[in-house]
Amino acid sequence: MECNINYVGKWDEEDVYYCVNHHKKASINGKKLDECLCNKKDYEKSLTINKEDIHSIIFTYPNLLTNLESTLKVNDKEINILYIGKSMLEKRDFGGLLLAKLNNINLEVEVCPYCNNIHSDDGKFAYKPHNPHLCAYCGRLFEVDHPNIGNEITTIFNISDLNLDDKCLEIESELKIEYDVLKNSLLVNNVCCNRISLNDKEYYLKDYLNEKLYNEF
Repeated sequence: MECNINYVGKWDEEDVYYCVNHHKKASINGKKLDECLCNKKDYEKSLTINKEDIHSIIFTYPNLLTNLESTLKVNDKEINILYIGKSMLEKRDFGGLLLAKLNNINLEVEVCPYCNNIHSDDGKFAYKPHNPHLCAYCGRLFEVDHPNIGNEITTIFNISDLNLDDKCLEIESELKIEYDVLKNSLLVNNVCCNRISLNDKEYYLKDYLNEKLYNEF
């Protein structure tokens, strides 16, 4: 898929160009790039499917001790981009949903007034109410009535709150996070727990992931 780069205004007083095909910035220091900053390989593994045909969505961080790479499997097929109707869902949207649910966030539906797509928040924005919002679809900033958090996935699926067992899991060489979106279950190294022990220090899972995934947006 080729880039479709548009001028979208200013972010922090800097001219910004944005690729509406890949949902990525296409400028550096106010100068337009020939291609956006997207890793094109993300779009080589995509799936277009009807909501009714989805029976499983598993989002995983294989090992947060070594890197922040994630995987997404829909109906046991590994993909990077999920198309449902006019929604284009990226792995980061599922990471944002995970953080929002861990933090018991009341997610709201915010529609971009420029392109009419639903907004999703990721990284630190997935648990810190804020205003304005940056639309991933068109790259424009838009104001809302009050600081809040949104996620498009919750407008497609009915996702309940997470329930974690009150236990602490000792972490050694691997920290695997597996989020079953439709079953709304979260496992750490195949164990349901709300705390982890790492290097002789105990953390609430929510606090650890908030810090670890702070800049994943």
